[in-house]
Formats: sequence, structure tokens, C-alpha cells
Amino acid sequence: MDANSSIIHVDMDAFYACVEIQRNPKLKGKPVIVGGLEKRGVVACSSYQARAYGVQAAMPIIQARRLCPVGIYLPADVPLYQRISYRLHSILERFTPLVESVGLDEAFLDLKGATKMFGSPLDIANQISSCIMGELGIACSIGVARTKQLAKLASKAAKPRAMIKSGVIVVERGRGIVLIEEDKELQFLHPLDVSCLWGVGHVALKHLRRLGVHKVGDLAAIPPEILINLFGPSAGKYLFELAWALDDSPVEPFREAKSISHEETFPLDLFDSEQIKHMVVILADKVANRLKGANKAAKHLILKVRFSDFSQKSRSASFATPVISGFLIADKAKSMLSGLDINLGVRLLGLEVSGLVDFEQVVFQPTLFEDAASNATTRNDELFFKLADAIDKVRTRYGDDVLIRF
Repeated sequence: MDANSSIIHVDMDAFYACVEIQRNPKLKGKPVIVGGLEKRGVVACSSYQARAYGVQAAMPIIQARRLCPVGIYLPADVPLYQRISYRLHSILERFTPLVESVGLDEAFLDLKGATKMFGSPLDIANQISSCIMGELGIACSIGVARTKQLAKLASKAAKPRAMIKSGVIVVERGRGIVLIEEDKELQFLHPLDVSCLWGVGHVALKHLRRLGVHKVGDLAAIPPEILINLFGPSAGKYLFELAWALDDSPVEPFREAKSISHEETFPLDLFDSEQIKHMVVILADKVANRLKGANKAAKHLILKVRFSDFSQKSRSASFATPVISGFLIADKAKSMLSGLDINLGVRLLGLEVSGLVDFEQVVFQPTLFEDAASNATTRNDELFFKLADAIDKVRTRYGDDVLIRF
């Protein structure tokens, strides 16, 4: 393997659950489930002891309780996880600036140039693992390979495994670090289930199973022209290349957001229009606060409404000038609710803003030709933004309902 072309994938082991266990060591060795505890909540993360019962991320919390009635169920403390994640990524950036974050608990690193200072890719992986455990007290799994997909598959192979044997929970330690040498890539890749490949979703998997494809090696044996006829020129070629470890996707240290969104699924369906408007206001404030964090203003808004029968409607609108104010986003979203039939009950509400532009250029630089009224609107937008920011901080600490506005 060319050390300069190596990629590392770092994936924290049961991140949210481990953070909670670190906060309360009495939870160590117990089945811990973190997520939404309300009736329609879902599992965000589970400890390996809980995974032994079959509890998995994104599983409805009701199903998790059936599988693991002895589990310890905790609400997600996202601000805490974000703080630990910031420390995690600070550790990774000591080794290379080429770090691509994938959520709070995993990242890709391109070791280009890093090996001259820190040693071989395996040396760097060991140093990263030691730093994370020493400074955060939480374990991680690391994959080292020539490509991003192989590195991610390697980190998965490095993880612990959990099972129940003779009524006893058994958690087997993983390898921690798995290195895939270039001359052994296909030996590692081809025995894996084809569903592990990026881009193989439910529909593609269904077609592949019909062709008798179960392992990646089965896919690699299919002539590319057959895959192109079945999936189209782009997807067919892409699948064939992945099956032969021909992934050249780069580590992207920074990917600018094209949109910002927030949505909420409610424990009970909402039928009251004023309550729905109130939730829209809360969502608008959350979106506005994330706009601030991204230093952006938005030109467009999408309102998403899902009803109790799982039918869904969405409406879109544009702003005359880009906005960052939760007040203005809420006003526009509430007007978009007009005419929607809520008799079925609203299960989910979501807001998404797009057409993002740099915040300072739009809000704080009025042109020489603006009249007094438009300048006043600019100042008010800045004032509204600061007020919405203060409201969001209070709600984050004390709950969404501690401050209510309409």
C-alpha cells in the first residue's frame, strides 16, 4: 500500500451510549438505549449489551422495549454529544487537516503528507486510537485502506460483537484497527454481502438477488454491460467498479451545506391549528439558529407536513430578500399552513431553507440606494435574529415550552 494514498475511517463505538456510561459509570455493562422516549420515538444509539437483544439504531422505541424490557432508556443529550464530538475532531485534526466529518461520531482522514511526520498508516491509526481513549475515555474502531469505502468496511470489521449465549450477554472485543493491504483488497471485499456496498439500497438489492448475487464476488463476476442494462450507464458502471475496489471518491474536508432543515415527529397527532402554528414557530427558531451557526441567510423555504395516515404534503415559497430571522421564517411558514386540512391529525412537521448565501453580505450591508424603510427592515431583521438566538438558548437549556410566542 502506498502510505501517501492511505485513508483512515474512524468510527466511535456506540458513541451516545458510551458518553452516557462515562457520565454515569454505574451503567457500565448494562443494556443502555438512547433515543426519543415518547411513544413514537426511535433509537438513536444502543450499547453493545442492548444490541445483544437485537436493539438497533433507527428502530422504533416501542419495538426496542419489546426486545429489551430490561434496558435502561435515556433521552438523547445532543449538546453533550456535540461537545464530545468537537473534542474528537480536534484530536483527528492534529494528524491531518484533511478530515471529512460524517456526523458527530465518525470521520474519514486522508493521510497524504501525514506519514512523513507520524509514521505508517498503521502507526497513525494506533496513535489516534490511543489519543481518543486517553482523552475522551471512549473506544473507537478504525479502518485503514486505499479507498474510502474499503476503510469504512474495515472499521466495521474492527468493531466489537454482542450476543446472548446460554442466557448471558457476551460482548466480544473487536480488533480495534483493521488494515487492508492493497494486494488483499479483493480477498477482503469479495466474501462480504453485496448489501454492504454504497449505493446498494432495497431496490437494487432486490434486482441483484434475482440475478443470484449475494456476495460482492458474485457482483464482480457479472459483466459490466449486464449491470449497465439493468441499472443504467452510471449506476451499472458504479456498482461494477465498487465490486472491484475501484472507488476514487476523495476525502472532502469541507462540504458547504446546500440546505438546512429541522423536523419533529409528535408523540400524539396534532389537531389544533394554534398548537400546530406554535410548533412551526419553534421549528423556525431552530432553523434560524442553525443558519447563524453556518453564517448563512436563506432565499427559499419548504414546509413539510405528514399526517396520521402517513400521507404527506409539502409547500414551498421564496423570500423577497434572503433572511436569517426565525420571526420571518415562522411568519412565512404559518402563511403556508393556510388551506391545509388537518382533520386527519398532523404526525410530523418539518421546515427546510435553501438558496443559502453568506450572512454578512445580505443582512448587514445595506446599499447606498436603500431608503429609510428598507434600512429599518435590515436593522429589525438583525434584532429579530438576536432575539431568536436568545430564545433558542433558553429552550435548549430548559425545554421548548418554557418560552412560547405566536
